[in-house]
Amino acid sequence: VIPVDNTAQSPTPTFTALPTDIPIPPTEISCAYAWANKTLPDETAMVQDALKKAELGTVEVTVMAYGENCLNTATDEIVRFTVMQTDFYFTIPVQNAGDANEMGNWAARTLQVVKSFPPGKVPGPNLGYCQLNYQDGTASKILWVKIDMALRALDNGLSGEVLFNALNAP
Repeated sequence: VIPVDNTAQSPTPTFTALPTDIPIPPTEISCAYAWANKTLPDETAMVQDALKKAELGTVEVTVMAYGENCLNTATDEIVRFTVMQTDFYFTIPVQNAGDANEMGNWAARTLQVVKSFPPGKVPGPNLGYCQLNYQDGTASKILWVKIDMALRALDNGLSGEVLFNALNAP
């Protein structure tokens, strides 16, 4: 047996971790989720500008993100908001809130503007909803429609009263 010479090897360093040296992994915040809306002022301004360019300057819009708030269960504070879709709320002045043909024509022109703001251009991965609030000064008619359904009706060539009735269907 040949003896092994260990004198040529460097000594093994020793290190003692002090409490301040030990990394502490971030703790996962326990969330309680709650549905929420968040107004999108920049997107509202973009859509309002698009309405003006489409000669629909009398129509007013509010654009809102719909999703979930993560609420810290220990503090009840909002930790983050996750967007699922963007919804559009239009107020449309009409001559007669009982005239389905007039409201359908307004819907067609308004939905053309909505069509130019798909997911990716507005927050959220999904198409949301569109509220069409028709007002004639004394009466109003409100439609709440899924954007994908409304755009299919528009792409199928529906307009006027036929479009309005399709959008108004339960």
